[in-house]
Amino acid sequence: MRRLTRKKQGTGEPHFRTLRNVLAAMTAAAAVSVLGGGDLELPKIRIVTEGGTAELVRPLVRTLAEEMPEHQTVLSSDPDALDAPPVLAVSPRKLPKTEALPLALKGALLAVNKSNPAAGFTSKEVLRIMKNQYPIWPGTDIPVRNIYLVAGSLRAKGGAQKGKTHFTELSSARIAAELVKKDVTAIALLPLSFAAEGDAEIKLLPVDGIAPEFEQILGGRYPLVRTYYLSMAPDAPDAVRRLAERLRDGRFRELLLKHGFIPIRKDRSK
Repeated sequence: MRRLTRKKQGTGEPHFRTLRNVLAAMTAAAAVSVLGGGDLELPKIRIVTEGGTAELVRPLVRTLAEEMPEHQTVLSSDPDALDAPPVLAVSPRKLPKTEALPLALKGALLAVNKSNPAAGFTSKEVLRIMKNQYPIWPGTDIPVRNIYLVAGSLRAKGGAQKGKTHFTELSSARIAAELVKKDVTAIALLPLSFAAEGDAEIKLLPVDGIAPEFEQILGGRYPLVRTYYLSMAPDAPDAVRRLAERLRDGRFRELLLKHGFIPIRKDRSK
């Protein structure tokens, strides 16, 4: 008579471990299905965050989800992708039937080497630059060798196309500025917050004849600016209203500034 324990591989232990792993995975998947809707769909709290603000808002939305476990929190960067209107939104659009307050400004500054004779751009030229369709400096045969797009600045819908000019996306405005200093043919698209830093070794060019100065930016005359609004439904739950307050406090304002936005003070947003 054979002994059942003669070989360890014959005990079936690996099969039991595999079965346990499968059952654990199935249990986890079922839990996610319930939390995400499934057969016991929870009422949804829909939140929209556009223009690169999703990653800034996400930690606060996690806190909201913990405060409202009886709801399913849905975070989207596109209000049109939701199955119902959001209860809270950070967007350049004032959402209908909501209370909307200006939250921050997002835009783009056009920077070139101090030795570059360019005096300014038109809005149409800026769009071509954003799409990488600006290969030569006007009136010359000098190529635009590099275009740098920094995170936090405006970008063309659909993004840049392939072209003769090297189009590079960067995370740091300071790095872009240093690269422009070394290349008289380069153009950098910088976030609005760079206006607060400045750099005497590069030029920030006017657009449509309007210089990118703070007064022009805050006054709405500089053309490359979008206002982002914080919109909230009148019947928003108290936890959502607390989230809206966090999005307007000093800590979040500092976070917006670090990511290229110019926060709008509370006393200017009423």
